[in-house]
Amino acid sequence: MKIERVMRYLKVKIMRLLFLPIAIKRTVRGVFFILSLGILAISCHKEEPLDQDVSKTLIEESRTFYDIQMSEINSSMGIKGQHQIPKRNPKWEKAAVMPLSMGNGVVAPLDFEDHNFVRTTISPYDMPLEDASYLMMYKNEDGAMQGEIVYLLPDGQSTETKSGQKSDFSGTIIVQNLQGDIKKGYIHNPDGSITGFLPADSLPSKSSTCFTFEIWQIKSSDGGDTWSSPELISSHTECFGVTLPSMETGDGGGGGGGYDDYVSGGGGTSGTTTQPTSRPLTSTEKSTLNQLKSQLSTDCANGKVVSKVWNGMKFAVNGSISTPAQWDLNSNTITFQSGNFQFTELMEELFHAYQNTVYPGGIGKYSQGKPGNTNIEFEAKLFKDIYTALYGGAWNASIGFPDSYMKLYQDWVFLISEEGFTPALMGQYNTMLGYFNQYSHGYGGYLLSSLNTPLAIIQSKSGCN
Repeated sequence: MKIERVMRYLKVKIMRLLFLPIAIKRTVRGVFFILSLGILAISCHKEEPLDQDVSKTLIEESRTFYDIQMSEINSSMGIKGQHQIPKRNPKWEKAAVMPLSMGNGVVAPLDFEDHNFVRTTISPYDMPLEDASYLMMYKNEDGAMQGEIVYLLPDGQSTETKSGQKSDFSGTIIVQNLQGDIKKGYIHNPDGSITGFLPADSLPSKSSTCFTFEIWQIKSSDGGDTWSSPELISSHTECFGVTLPSMETGDGGGGGGGYDDYVSGGGGTSGTTTQPTSRPLTSTEKSTLNQLKSQLSTDCANGKVVSKVWNGMKFAVNGSISTPAQWDLNSNTITFQSGNFQFTELMEELFHAYQNTVYPGGIGKYSQGKPGNTNIEFEAKLFKDIYTALYGGAWNASIGFPDSYMKLYQDWVFLISEEGFTPALMGQYNTMLGYFNQYSHGYGGYLLSSLNTPLAIIQSKSGCN
């Protein structure tokens, strides 16, 4: 099995999870990584299976070493850059032994006692720690056990390599020791080339690049209905000197495994697998889509949206995405998860394209992880719910409000659908936006005061009864 392709597929899955509310993420957390471990273990050992007793012994040895190290760390103070290490629990029952460049090693998915997510200046995504990190244990050249926490931080870019193949992973890999110190990392460029980097003070050159690495936490006092605002529990800035430009494999300088160890477990064997890719719509799907377009256009506001953005819009199907539909600004494409198109999801993605024409400079500058993203997402979901209030249907599940606030929100939306944005109803917009920022953890945390008016909704409904 070609491991690079399998991991590429899995990382696309993980990245799509970022757009789900945390309540949903927790039901699927670690699934794709655990699946990847199983695939890697099978593919790497197909020809030369590792003795089960040897594998069990190595996992137990790793577990004992890890427990001792963490006991010492938890009793110490003043950990560099980490005023609090998240309470992580390796899933040893899911651990896999696989060949690394330093010999056989152990890789295990991580569970956390609290709801933590990582935020950095090198990735546009807020990633749940369960999805972003895993534990790697191995023995160094001297036979001493080592432990590392590996973070996979996608940058959201996807371009073709010179050979025409999609890069298997585009982003940054950060490697921490168990104490929380960042020791090294790799940048996987969109064209497939790889750059290694080390702490700047270990290099003769003083040139370096810096980034901020933060861990945030949210808590619930009632089992998941109500959540606190995100709390910063760890933040530090790291500077690295960049080395080994465009390397393809290798250690990247300074101990531990090579780059391939962090991405694919050290290599693969024969066999093939298919990488899910987008496909054009069939003639039947095109006909269905045109029917949905006609249905949307019967509503005045949606008719304006359709007439504004439909021409030039492209459509595709890709089963690897985890949401029913997604609009890509760069390619102006709405991609559906399947040919079973959902009316309201099409409405929301078309509205995102419409927002891009309303706000000066487009909404790319308010993308995931940037100020204004919360405002843009709330307006799109409100637009869809106003339609629900007018014509019936399912309310937006991703709005994230507790039941009591959801009732207030629905009453407010019903009044908007009947009266439009009167001054009194507009006066409640910031209140509802604040609830969304607080409770919708998939989108909260990125408010921008200059976007506190739903201009795109107002423009779409201008002149409509």
